[in-house]
Amino acid sequence: MLLHKTQTLSGIPWLLQPTYRPQIWGGDAFSRILNRAVPVTQRLGESWEIFRDSPVSLLGSPEARHTLSELLQEQSDGLGATSSAVSFPWMIKWLDCAELLSVQVHPKEELARQIDPEHQGKSEVWVVREAQPDARLYLGWHAGVTLREIERAVLSGADLTPLMQAYTPRKHDVISIPAGTVHSLSGALVIEFQQPSETTYRLYDWGRVDATGQPRALHIAPAMASLDLESGGSIVAGEPEGTCSVETAEAELFASDWIRLRRYCLRQQLHLSSEGQMSAWVVFEGSVEVSAWNTDFSQQVTQGQTLLVPAACPGISWRSLDGETPALLLRADLP
Repeated sequence: MLLHKTQTLSGIPWLLQPTYRPQIWGGDAFSRILNRAVPVTQRLGESWEIFRDSPVSLLGSPEARHTLSELLQEQSDGLGATSSAVSFPWMIKWLDCAELLSVQVHPKEELARQIDPEHQGKSEVWVVREAQPDARLYLGWHAGVTLREIERAVLSGADLTPLMQAYTPRKHDVISIPAGTVHSLSGALVIEFQQPSETTYRLYDWGRVDATGQPRALHIAPAMASLDLESGGSIVAGEPEGTCSVETAEAELFASDWIRLRRYCLRQQLHLSSEGQMSAWVVFEGSVEVSAWNTDFSQQVTQGQTLLVPAACPGISWRSLDGETPALLLRADLP
């Protein structure tokens, strides 16, 4: 597809290319559910969809390859509120938790810096794409559990999950995990929106070993210091099918001081102004065509793919390509 000569990079969406990470707890959901052509010889646990150094394809110009950091420097006028940011405000990932994640916690910002100047705080929110009947979510501690009990269990190598609140996650659930909240998950494919940090402290890892036969590292001291015993996160059940009786239904899924997350259930078309702010979009389900206002740009995008719409793009239009089943779109904005 040819681009109009007057079209600028900041006036059209950017397609983010996934970066895959093998994980001991990963599976095959990226190929089985998202229909991606990925290596089948590895257990893939993470697909990094958007982060500062994401590979970017400029839609309509397949030969153009950039990283997001390069485009942030070259096209900062098109990113609105992020133009003066030190780093991109989020990471967005797919997680294939075929087996249990370690029992883990992410620190709050101030404590993370005290532990290590290179560490950052991290809160996150998950939206469940698929969940197996035996899927399990552990989120927060039971009421009354003390640090002494947790420490005793950790030092003895005991399973921590009897001390934790347990749930059965379902498709479309929205799970908030504030910094300081202990958690684990298995049997589910989720899209994760998180603050731009990879700081994770493991408390327990089910006795697993790495490729060299060595136990994976635990981070007991910083993890214990990071725990917020009162934080149990939150789970909001999501049933978007029942909301799609109209052409387009919008629902606010999550809002905090670092992100606003909305879902659109699209049967036909959706037209939205950028309002001078950048936004990130995930095609959660279905196939759509996206076009940019005031250009001749249009592109088909399939489920699982992620787009960044720069602030300088006046607006975008979405059109569902399946007349029978509505498409689901997730939109992330700065609050």
